[in-house]
Amino acid sequence: MSKIISIHSFRGGTGKSNTTANISCLLAAQGLRVGVVDTDIQSPGIHVLFGVSEENMPHSLNDYLWGKGEIQETAYDVTPAADPPISGKLFLVPSSIEAGEIVEPLGERILGRVSPDDVFDPISGEILVEAGAEIDEDRVRAIENAGVESVKIRSVKGVRRDPLDEERWDHWLDRELGIGYIRIISFQRNTVEDVDNALSELAGLKGLVLDLRGNPGGLLDAAWLLSSRFLKRGDTVVRTKARIKSENQTFEAPGTGPYSDLPLVVLVDERSASASEIVSGAVRDNGRGTVVGERTFGKFSVQNLIPLSRSGAKLKITTARYYLPNGDSLHRDPLAKTWGVQPDVPIRLVHKESMNVYRLWRDANLLGPPKTEDEKPAGDSAEDAAKTDEPDADGDTKGGADAKDEGA
Repeated sequence: MSKIISIHSFRGGTGKSNTTANISCLLAAQGLRVGVVDTDIQSPGIHVLFGVSEENMPHSLNDYLWGKGEIQETAYDVTPAADPPISGKLFLVPSSIEAGEIVEPLGERILGRVSPDDVFDPISGEILVEAGAEIDEDRVRAIENAGVESVKIRSVKGVRRDPLDEERWDHWLDRELGIGYIRIISFQRNTVEDVDNALSELAGLKGLVLDLRGNPGGLLDAAWLLSSRFLKRGDTVVRTKARIKSENQTFEAPGTGPYSDLPLVVLVDERSASASEIVSGAVRDNGRGTVVGERTFGKFSVQNLIPLSRSGAKLKITTARYYLPNGDSLHRDPLAKTWGVQPDVPIRLVHKESMNVYRLWRDANLLGPPKTEDEKPAGDSAEDAAKTDEPDADGDTKGGADAKDEGA
């Protein structure tokens, strides 16, 4: 009988795929047969961590759910991708990159018709690690009350992992010049604390690169407080304007931040959305640093989660728009001619350069000693690297954002 480990989060961009890949490799290194099933239908991408490109995945979990083949046909042996080599076996069952393909079969097959053993016994998996979609807070509390230990996912990363402690990051981009580097993958409750901890370790810091590329957003409060670290007392971070005028709010720096005079560069791209745009817009409009990269996505809306009685479901609705310190609200409406935060220094990477960035991020995320070019499996090229969570075309972001049930 299979044992199942399910990995979930409240939203995208929290590191489900990286956590799943690391746990799977650790289990397989103990001689176990491990099956990784990607059910993250919003932004499947764990296949890239195992060096499998989309072109080399003729079958996916969707094909099995539609009855187009056996589960064995969708399981790819990714054991050679593990480094160092493992004694067990590692299989990957990827999800389709087309989210719509899986919605109907999930309703028909998964919700009540197929048990985990029905799905996974054919590949003889002793352990199943599922990179799952998001779940609500009530389910998480129920799991915690049952005595299951939760894992804290860090949203702050550095240039590389500390070779002496893989749980820590090296945040020096250039130690001799005193240039630090912090990458934020999403704005969570612990993001500001983690940034403070990282900066406190950089003795002799003379300048900072804050990387918000690929960051889909997160908590409004986290964006406000992080921006305040680099601003003077009273500097405007963001304004929100709701349908009811009395609910309008202005968020200002509550005090002069500890890094208000630190030279600052903020990196953004077309996947930087929501809370990322609050931070980059506040830095740009207050003249506190230089924003470099591509025009951001343009998600200037605030959502609230409204509980529905009895069912336990929640309705997510847009309740306000947010405005940058200069008064702009550059939401990406269907007919909008301008949107997003325009960088001070526009730089657009070509496809190969973008893939190199994603490959560096991916390699840094994986535990274990870094691979040399000769050690990397076939197909482990920049073109095979993962795409980060992308905002939806309608202006929302995959995974969304909720802080006090309010997100940016």
